[in-house]
Amino acid sequence: MGTPIVDRDKLARELGALLSKPQYKQMLAHENEDRELRQQKNHRRTNLKAPSGKPTAYQPATAAQLAKEAVDAAFGDVNQPNLLDPVVVLELTPASAPICLYRLYDGRSHKTALTLGRWWSTRSLLKEIWHATSGLAGEERRGRTLEFLKSAMFVHPGGNYGTNIARMKVGGGCCVPAIIGRGSWTALKSYRIAPAIHTEDDVIDKLGMTPIPGPKQVFLPIFNDMWVRGVPDLSPDWPLS
Repeated sequence: MGTPIVDRDKLARELGALLSKPQYKQMLAHENEDRELRQQKNHRRTNLKAPSGKPTAYQPATAAQLAKEAVDAAFGDVNQPNLLDPVVVLELTPASAPICLYRLYDGRSHKTALTLGRWWSTRSLLKEIWHATSGLAGEERRGRTLEFLKSAMFVHPGGNYGTNIARMKVGGGCCVPAIIGRGSWTALKSYRIAPAIHTEDDVIDKLGMTPIPGPKQVFLPIFNDMWVRGVPDLSPDWPLS
């Protein structure tokens, strides 16, 4: 069953309540600073083509606004959703050990995926994939691990070459709000770059992926950039470093 039956408004209210907590005040301020800088940059770019005078003053987004935007972004189009139900809003809080999340990235250009994206996979998924490649070694094992993770997370190669892995480590005393649900192959239909995906057969034939409901995907509306780093290829316990 897909996302149309999910109560997005309820999820947005739950997420808004989390984002309103005092511990997220600094993260929200940082998000608004980034948005204001993007607005100023866009105005300057537009002004070069068609001078429009003084830019509109930036109005900081509230926790409720950010929450609604995050839920909409996490789900995507109702007819080609990123996530399948059940979908939940949770606050990830480390207990006896830090919480580690992982993400594919490449960083070759501003048009492709960097370490600081909003979509992440769980450590348990990466550990399962690493175990599944135990019969391989060296560069072959590394390559298969990346390919399996791309397939599990329905990552389109046109938007993320997936040549590296980044880790987010949420340590004790910290927490982060998240939207969690199973990945859907229909998210691949939203890409307007080759190879175009229209059917389940396209997922198999053009991408070599299996179009069944994917593992849990973790969407993070806000987080601390300092928690994230790329996992070095020479790390002895790559990719689970």
